Amino acid sequence: MRTPYQIASALLGAMLWTGAVSAGGLQVTPILVELTHSQSNAIITVKNEGATPIRYQASVVGWSQDEGGQMKFAPTRDLVLFPQLLTLQPGEQRNLRVGAASDKFGTLEKSYRAFIEELPPAEKAGDRPAVRVLTRVSIPVFLEPGHPMSAARIEAPRVEGKKLVFRLRNMGNVRMRPTEVVAEARSADRKAIARQSWDGWYVLVADDRFYEWPLPKEACGEVRSLYVEARFEQGEPARATVEVPRGTCTP
Repeated sequence: MRTPYQIASALLGAMLWTGAVSAGGLQVTPILVELTHSQSNAIITVKNEGATPIRYQASVVGWSQDEGGQMKFAPTRDLVLFPQLLTLQPGEQRNLRVGAASDKFGTLEKSYRAFIEELPPAEKAGDRPAVRVLTRVSIPVFLEPGHPMSAARIEAPRVEGKKLVFRLRNMGNVRMRPTEVVAEARSADRKAIARQSWDGWYVLVADDRFYEWPLPKEACGEVRSLYVEARFEQGEPARATVEVPRGTCTP
């Protein structure tokens, strides 16, 4: 009787524009794909940098996110990714082709994820139980609109239950990704009392991201305003200020 492997999975979400990503002996290039009406297909190169032959499975799914930035996936037929099954010898490199039909492009950017997943090796009689970590690399794929426009807004900033809450809303027709989101608690003379920052992550088209920050207990009584700013590599930051009435921090 064959002994089953116990399988663990490693997920690596590629988040950069250019270059290559390596995980578990698998190298993938590029790590972000943009398709347009004029360039509706692209090549993804995969290379086995390990010492043994490895089987891989490739697939593509629709990608959305909840207000906390958690990724959600759904089956899609918008894109074709080929081949879907391949075996790479040590040091071998192969190309995958990803493409979309012209009728899949619209006025809003569409977002997807391409996955390249290591398949478990064939089981052999006498194999001992083992935990094997299987590499799973994910890269973003976008279908660009004809006239991209970026815009962001800090929406509904307010104090609720001694917490600052707000949303960063994508007002454009393409994804946005802030380099940093910051909040600053200020005294009556506008001096910074405390500061909170969040790493940037994608806010997809027509989506928003929810943030909350408990006001600092040791200085809550001195806070008179809260300043929020989302910063981007290009373009103006999105900003908002919230006044904090006296007594907000009273038990």
